[in-house]
Amino acid sequence: MAPSASAAPPERLLGELARLARPLKILVYLLIVLAVVELYRQASTLVLQLTNIALIFMFAAVVAMLLTPVVDWIEALPLFRGRRGMAVLVLYSAAVVVLGLAAVLLAPTVLVDATKFGSQVPAIEDQAQRFLDKMQGSLRGLGVNLNYRIPRGGTAIGGELSAASLTKIGGLATPVVNLLLVIVVSIYLTVQGRLLVATGRKLFPAQERVFDFTMLAVGAAVASYVRAQLLMSLLMGLYTGVTLALLGVHYAAALGVAVFFLEMLPMIGAPIGFALAIVVALTQSLQLAIEATAVSLLGHAIEAYILGPRISGKVTRIHPLAAMGALLVGAELGGILGALLAIPVTVIGNIFLGALYASSQGLDGMAVADTPGPVGIADLPSLADQIAVTAEEDHPPIGSDLVVPAIPRARRKPPTASRRPARRPD
Repeated sequence: MAPSASAAPPERLLGELARLARPLKILVYLLIVLAVVELYRQASTLVLQLTNIALIFMFAAVVAMLLTPVVDWIEALPLFRGRRGMAVLVLYSAAVVVLGLAAVLLAPTVLVDATKFGSQVPAIEDQAQRFLDKMQGSLRGLGVNLNYRIPRGGTAIGGELSAASLTKIGGLATPVVNLLLVIVVSIYLTVQGRLLVATGRKLFPAQERVFDFTMLAVGAAVASYVRAQLLMSLLMGLYTGVTLALLGVHYAAALGVAVFFLEMLPMIGAPIGFALAIVVALTQSLQLAIEATAVSLLGHAIEAYILGPRISGKVTRIHPLAAMGALLVGAELGGILGALLAIPVTVIGNIFLGALYASSQGLDGMAVADTPGPVGIADLPSLADQIAVTAEEDHPPIGSDLVVPAIPRARRKPPTASRRPARRPD
């Protein structure tokens, strides 16, 4: 029986749908890929925003940890006993007054120096470009073809409001807002930090001892590192400002302040500050640039070989080589933020490894030394201190326990030539 005419259109429609099935699958796969990419972009933006918020709370917690002993001392006075909030208010007010006086004394000189230096930036860039062109010309003679141009700075904000100027104003306002947030959060943490820690302690009723040890280790490690870094920044900032002023380098006060803040950036801060001082001296004369270079190298040597190991080693209780390795690993993994967190993480790891080592020796690994005052880094266990071998100890050479007496070999007699009887003549 012949198929009816009404059955033909559905079969044709099914055939057309079958031909469209493959393109539709590809389109669906593309939409899935685009959705995953968009979700990743949104997730990365969210992670970045959460990281910024976490950094604000982290810096606020560091400020609170540094100021807590001072607040405790103020609260111990009869006038402020039991009034911690008033003690915090007095401390922050005194800090504002001190910083304000320092700003009043230093700001005019620093602003004048910074303004003059800003006006000299084009000349410095031209001089640096001429020097770079001369070097590139010498390299071309050796067969190395380079043509690098130093990027120039953008134009200043003009009198008219535009999108670009508003963007610049917003970029300047963001750090100020973050700084205010750090101050406000640090005030709350200084007043109620112990209550928050006690509240968190109740979340781990079966591990209260581990929780207490962790809080003490983290707090002592971060506080010791920040104190050491602030001391190094202050010393190097004063050294740079005083020595450059004695040499007669322009903008010495501004350069000293710049080195103070740059010193807080591990590994790259101090070289950038010294290079900036050398460039400024180069705009005055070549002899002054050489003197500034010698002073900068001397300061870097003092920092790297005298002050750095003594301050960091004494405060953080880790070997300078371990600190340098931690900085390199942190910078490789997380950039500047990784370098900032590398030393505190290493100090915390040294404490926990020391506790584990003490436990393996049958001791109480989480025991804290009972010394006057708050718990410091010296009161906690340290792996480096427990396994360190000093030069005064009488320790055998490495590998001496592996050496065994050599087995004497029997002396062999030299072979003697065998004498054969002479043949008789036939």
